[in-house]
Amino acid sequence: MFKKFLLLLLASCWISTTANAALDIPQLELEYSNPGVVSFVEPDDILSYRVYYSNLKYEYNLALESELSLCPQSMGLYCIADSVSRKGSRIYLNLKDNFKDATIAIKYRNTDLEYSKLSLPINLSRTLDNLELNAYSDDDKIYLDLENPDNVELKKSNFRIFYRSANRSSMRVKDFSGCKLYAGIFQTECASKSFIQTGQNSYVITIKNNLKFNNHFVIAYMDDFSSKLSYSNVVYIKSQTSDTGSYIPAQIKNVKVNHKRQVYFLEPDFAQKYYISYTKDYPSYTPDLIDMQECILQEIHSNCAVARVSRVGNSIYLDIKPELPAAFFSVYYKDGFGNTSELSRPVYVREQKPLDALQDRLHPIDDLSVNMNGEMSFSKKTQASQYHVVHTYGDRSGFLYLEDFPGCRYSGLSCIGYNIREVYNKFYLKIRPEKTGNRIAVYYTTSDGRRSELSNSVFVRAAEALESRIFNDVNFTEYFDAIGFLQQNGHVKGYTDGSFRPYNMISRAEFLKILIEAKFPEIVAFNPNYSCFNDSQLDNWFNKYLCFAKQRGIVAGYADGSFRPAAAITMAEALKVALDTFDIPVAQQSSWFAGYITSAQLNGLLPLSLRNRSPYDLLNRGEMAYITYKILTR
Repeated sequence: MFKKFLLLLLASCWISTTANAALDIPQLELEYSNPGVVSFVEPDDILSYRVYYSNLKYEYNLALESELSLCPQSMGLYCIADSVSRKGSRIYLNLKDNFKDATIAIKYRNTDLEYSKLSLPINLSRTLDNLELNAYSDDDKIYLDLENPDNVELKKSNFRIFYRSANRSSMRVKDFSGCKLYAGIFQTECASKSFIQTGQNSYVITIKNNLKFNNHFVIAYMDDFSSKLSYSNVVYIKSQTSDTGSYIPAQIKNVKVNHKRQVYFLEPDFAQKYYISYTKDYPSYTPDLIDMQECILQEIHSNCAVARVSRVGNSIYLDIKPELPAAFFSVYYKDGFGNTSELSRPVYVREQKPLDALQDRLHPIDDLSVNMNGEMSFSKKTQASQYHVVHTYGDRSGFLYLEDFPGCRYSGLSCIGYNIREVYNKFYLKIRPEKTGNRIAVYYTTSDGRRSELSNSVFVRAAEALESRIFNDVNFTEYFDAIGFLQQNGHVKGYTDGSFRPYNMISRAEFLKILIEAKFPEIVAFNPNYSCFNDSQLDNWFNKYLCFAKQRGIVAGYADGSFRPAAAITMAEALKVALDTFDIPVAQQSSWFAGYITSAQLNGLLPLSLRNRSPYDLLNRGEMAYITYKILTR
């Protein structure tokens, strides 16, 4: 070991004396933390990176460059990272899974085309090899004791619960399907009412009522760094009393149908067996089993109406038999205790058209929508010579045929709306009060007499529910939905005259305030007794936001110590502070603002008004609302 240390020391000295140019270039200092993140401060004169790695571990974190594998130069940091993000001047590498247990080192090339010395390699192995979970049960509780000899700090969000019904014979962990698809922040919530830590390495888990009878459970902990799962022993809960008599499993609410005549839906957590029912007559908005006259309680696998069942990710796809030309379908399931869910809302599967009828098909309008102010919108079609609108009488969901929308037949848009305008190749119209409370759809005809298929349908609430709460000057702007969303959630306020003034410029401090309040609720209690920039005073409303953002590396200000809070913000500045506030990865490009603009484009954050604009153009209030809205809802 000492010989290797001496060898490395001599080699390092030799490299230093033969590469004098690198002596003045600061060496990167790599840091790592759970989960799988390597970070470093980016130099001011960076041109490119060279990334090295090895599957070996090196004592004292010393390794010769020749001992490490070199990533392709074209990949840069993305050789080892799934994504690269920035906070202030610090770069964060979210490592790929196969590099979370490796040795990594990086050097960089500056604008004078000189290379720095290789950073000290860091060994990233942090697998929890010694963690043991011991579980036992009592009534509806599971008691968990952990042996954690390395004293690794455990996080509640990393625990997992898997379960299966008692009538299964296999005892393999992979057969415990329950909760594997749960997408909540705390995955244990799918099976537990509470998950309480009672000691440094002990927990009590209270199982939900609908799962605490005759089920086997396995508790697991997922290591942040390696994604390795450590499993407990299997425990069994058999409660003496049952209160599931009034329990009804949740309805499957996401049933849809596609052009391939496939009925598909996301698989629920607790489902053990699925069923499908259908009828050729519309059954109602929320049908009962008695409404479905044919194939009642038929299992999917009995092929009553389904030719094939397939799974793609978390979704189940059902191919409807060709000999069943057209019908309404609902699906439901039973859980492990025999409880039956409610039927899903019915979806309509059309009769399959011959191929020659599809070749000349006009693509329907597929983005029909209605906003909270009772305005309907849809995209313009280049082939359309005239648009037609139809409606139901009341909300009758599930229809896809024109004949099912009797109102306004063969009429223009004015039948149902007024104040019709075109904004950025999109039509907007205000729904007439007497036409509200109905489901609406649109189709179009061409100059040669062809008719498109019917659009998606939308339900417009009754007129008394459409009282406008939005500003009086944002109708028919590109920013309407964004401003409405921010207003509803308390992120923006207008002026005393009821206006929002979407085309006014917004200052650097105003934009920062909106972002900070949207991301960090703790800003309410933040009250610094100091100022962070020489042009911000303690009694300025924006001082707390500037200090809060500076502490977190979101803003740095100018070289003269100022922030210029009243200055109008440019597009480049706005995108930088927005992406840094919400930790959105930034693409590595030649100029600092190009990476932010590219990332904003890839994430769909730019309104039409900002596309193909100079990064130095000023941002208006509407554009601010659009960017913030897209970040909050992405």
